[in-house]
Amino acid sequence: MQGDYLLAELEPGTGESGIVLDKDGKPSGQFTRVQTTRTDKVMIDADGRVIVNGNPAFRLLRGQAADRKAFRKDTSNSYVRAYGDVQRSVGEVKVGYLEKPNFSLVEEMVKMIEVSRAYEANSKVIQAHESTLDRVINSVGPSRR
Repeated sequence: MQGDYLLAELEPGTGESGIVLDKDGKPSGQFTRVQTTRTDKVMIDADGRVIVNGNPAFRLLRGQAADRKAFRKDTSNSYVRAYGDVQRSVGEVKVGYLEKPNFSLVEEMVKMIEVSRAYEANSKVIQAHESTLDRVINSVGPSRR
């Protein structure tokens, strides 16, 4: 919707295993950047085929790095390969699904508030202890002659 590109191979895809991007970030096959116009009717099936205006045109390229840190966040929904090889991966494309985070925002906010309250309580205990020590030192100190 924002005009971003997809990395795909021309249909029919090879489905071969192997390296998608080498350690220098160069593609190992005949891949292309796909961009459609707003007037195109685009559908994606479970095999990752991109069907443009009723004709299979591309197959989504799916890759996986050995290390999750091999990708760095570029924008809110975009990642860039930082280092290492990217191997071709297999999997199913869930058509019509919306990706959701693996946490609940409400639960995390509640936990954050609980931690904040515990921190405040501990801070008050430390301040009370320090004021008690201060009174002891000040009251005992002047009696010495």
